[in-house]
Amino acid sequence: MKKAQELDEQEQNKMSRPLEGQLYKYTNVVKGWQYRWFILIPETGILEYYVLDEVKKKRPRGAIFLAGAVVSPSDEDGQSFAISAACGELYKLKANDPKERQFWVNRIRAVAEHHTKNIAEKNPPLPPREHRTPLSAIDLRTSAPATEVQSTWYAGFHSNSIMDSHPTRRKSSRKSKTATSSQHSALQTSGSVTEALNNVRDMLRQTESLVTFLTKEIEDLPHVGNGPKCCDTNLLLLKATSSATLLTLQQCYSVLQHQQVAINFPKASVEYKPEILKLNRSLSEHSTGSHRSRESSINIDPSGEVSDNEEAEEKAASIEGERHSVIMNLMSQLKLGIDLTNVTLPSFMLEPRSLLEMFADSFRHPDLLVRICDCSTPESRMLAVVQWFLTSFHAGREPSSSKKPFNPIIGEMFRCSWNMYDDKDKENMYKVTYVSEQVSHHPPISAFYVECPKKKIALNAHICVKSNYLTSYVAVNFTGEVSLHLLTFGETYVFSLPCAYLRCILTVPWIELGGRVPITCAATGYNASVTFQTKPQQSGIPHKVSGEIKYSEDILYRISGEWNNVLHFTSVDNETKSINVQELKRFHKHVRPLDQQDVFESRKLWQDVIKAILEENYDKATTEKQKLEEEQRKEEKKYLESNSEYVGKLFFKENDLWKYKYPLT
Repeated sequence: MKKAQELDEQEQNKMSRPLEGQLYKYTNVVKGWQYRWFILIPETGILEYYVLDEVKKKRPRGAIFLAGAVVSPSDEDGQSFAISAACGELYKLKANDPKERQFWVNRIRAVAEHHTKNIAEKNPPLPPREHRTPLSAIDLRTSAPATEVQSTWYAGFHSNSIMDSHPTRRKSSRKSKTATSSQHSALQTSGSVTEALNNVRDMLRQTESLVTFLTKEIEDLPHVGNGPKCCDTNLLLLKATSSATLLTLQQCYSVLQHQQVAINFPKASVEYKPEILKLNRSLSEHSTGSHRSRESSINIDPSGEVSDNEEAEEKAASIEGERHSVIMNLMSQLKLGIDLTNVTLPSFMLEPRSLLEMFADSFRHPDLLVRICDCSTPESRMLAVVQWFLTSFHAGREPSSSKKPFNPIIGEMFRCSWNMYDDKDKENMYKVTYVSEQVSHHPPISAFYVECPKKKIALNAHICVKSNYLTSYVAVNFTGEVSLHLLTFGETYVFSLPCAYLRCILTVPWIELGGRVPITCAATGYNASVTFQTKPQQSGIPHKVSGEIKYSEDILYRISGEWNNVLHFTSVDNETKSINVQELKRFHKHVRPLDQQDVFESRKLWQDVIKAILEENYDKATTEKQKLEEEQRKEEKKYLESNSEYVGKLFFKENDLWKYKYPLT
């Protein structure tokens, strides 16, 4: 069994890598097979396909969600296979030869099984058996009239009263007695159902280990020789049948578990609202005019700023256990892959800050940012850029934080700054300023700009945020571009952001990052590549990063460690520089008091919602949020009727880029 578990871990690591290749796809348009380029993304559980000349374009021709899908090799030939998606669609694919088909089938099936298994394993666990207290008919008859008998098949959610002490109930008719009898019967069978599901879960886990061991042994057989071969028809059929059977049983188990949960918890309503939020006309009155350069024109009065108390922001890092039932009911009604931007979430799932402020909190280490300008060589500057980049994620959000920031309203702004003093000259103060604006709602795009005039460093970014629900976790994609300008050296460093994943929604939520991020500097020829590694499901260390810093094709530094702990930068001479992000100084941002803020600055705009959330008055928070959204929908209607668009006050659009109107020169 230990060997089977080790093989299972090796298989998990191999299957977690993306896969690209060319396959035939049967199309109904021409009633035949046509080549398509397929990309299997294990992290999201999606199989995308492109027409060959569209591979480099942003949007695929189509996508197959593999959660709940069944992969079946065809018995008509050794090349074709089919994918039956959970939505009911059937996709017919064909490889070039049997070996290639089996390779694709194994990889696709592994991804499908992984995401399907999450549906069962990441749902609220079944109760410990010692908590089950089946009631007999004698127990019910001897109970006091006022006693409420509670269903305890699932501890910790809410109680279901099956007897009522209200006087009018004592005069109930025979129909009422029949209903009570039915409820009593349900309670008697609750314990047996729970025990059966527990046994099934244990058996499935043992069977899964055995199937993994069998698959590995078959694949390790030689391709040629007198004995059994890995491509023998009977062995391939055995492997496919056993895997498909196990997958079907796991899906049945998941369905039974969901049904048992649904019996005890009525579904809460899920409200789908496209958040059409726009500004009133007063916003654009002073937003016109040409963009211009200047020495420093960010309108933040240093004398009016006060140091921000950020402790309150980090108090509510996770969702309380007693609210898991609401989340589970919400999830049961979400479609796989749905964009959560259009879903109204319960107020207790929101953290009291806007997304614009969350981006600002990524700059809590401004000393590392301005230090880049003190480096004398292009190599040392690239190293400093990568070090600041990797430390910014821990500064912006703890991995244990699981709540969602507010979706900014178009035209919403957030401004702040950080003050630092020179180590050699304590009277010499450096000021780093940050301004941001929500410049688009469909799609949601946030633009922000950061500068330090004394150091001649500026950063311009525009980020489109899209979050998708994928069974047991949420994937958040940050698309866009970040440009860091070192004006003294004439260098620009261009990079993007990794994806974020909210894991274990129903147990202990946590966040991890994933994806590869290139960092380039065209002026010097230096470049870097950083990979945020996602943790395998049953093993491995979370939050790991790896990467390289290069000049042309020559590797100068290798990067390793964890982005929320210790990072190591090892040169070709085996000299290692380490940074413990836990020990870095965090600078408090300075924000103007509410009475000095503009009406559409984030904290002023959301102040009533923020106050209600901090007081844990979630009903009031929902009411205040709905008022704000309704007012903005009215303004959106005016924009639509006048066929006009919002004009940014601080940023303008040039091609697909959003640039700050008043950049540092």
